[in-house]
Amino acid sequence: MKSGGQLSAGYLWQECRGDRAFLYIVHDEDGRLHGSAVFAFREWPSGLRYVGLGLCGLNASDWFEILHNKVREDARMGGAVAIVDAARPGMRKFYKAKTIKMIQVVYEERL
Repeated sequence: MKSGGQLSAGYLWQECRGDRAFLYIVHDEDGRLHGSAVFAFREWPSGLRYVGLGLCGLNASDWFEILHNKVREDARMGGAVAIVDAARPGMRKFYKAKTIKMIQVVYEERL
């Protein structure tokens, strides 16, 4: 809901269930959920991208790096040339790579 609502929970479920997207779950040894993300491979004219469709969780500083490393590994194995994710407020601080750049900002006009 905070991201604007363009992707519903039902849509994300259908994409994962239909093998068009991948659900990542971050949990501890006791099985407590800390975060989750959904990514999907999408073809762009400049090459295959691994696109983040959703991200949620609490205390991301505790688990984001682990999730990001796994996503990078899977993106490479799938043949992606880049990872694309929404430029969420405050998230830049979690990315360790210096090569990350913002390529798009989206505005919405409600009618």
